[in-house]
Amino acid sequence: KQVMDSGVIALANSNPGIRHLSLALCNHSGLTDGGAAAAVRTLRRLRGFDGTGCRQLSRKTPQALAKFCEWMEDISFASCDDLQDEEAKALLTSCQRLEAMDLTGCHLLTEAMFVDAAPAVGPRLQRLAVSFIPDLSEAGLATIRSLIPGCAIERHARVREDPTNLFQYLGDIARAPRIKKAKKKKKKGEGKKK
Repeated sequence: KQVMDSGVIALANSNPGIRHLSLALCNHSGLTDGGAAAAVRTLRRLRGFDGTGCRQLSRKTPQALAKFCEWMEDISFASCDDLQDEEAKALLTSCQRLEAMDLTGCHLLTEAMFVDAAPAVGPRLQRLAVSFIPDLSEAGLATIRSLIPGCAIERHARVREDPTNLFQYLGDIARAPRIKKAKKKKKKGEGKKK
């Protein structure tokens, strides 16, 4: 069955004390950004939200989380590649109880947003995952780390290719000269018909 706006809103309305809501991987469902945002507005005690892989939850849902969920501690919008700077910054700066945030794969986010938001991030932030964000340089990471010293900034440079292909890791070092196989010497008497 598909997750629909009406179902998520009904769940939120009948259980306003929900503390954790996972809508992960609802990308190809009947759930819209407006429907998820309407549900979030009701869940003011929400502490954890997982929108991993839900591209459609990139504008209204993060805005609602930032505005209505003051107890938010853990947020994931990993692989929501439509999430933009304005919404990510609102989450980072408005959710002052935030302890962990996963923005892995949010390709539209910029280094400037992270540097600008860092001084206003809440004091509880302990983990920020920012892998696969192309605009974020090593120098930018160093700046962010200096602005949020108590936070582990996680960035993994994993290559999505064959792990047995040494050329991607070693480059020219792996290009050893080819060694010709030595021909086997035939022993006397081998190969003769009797």
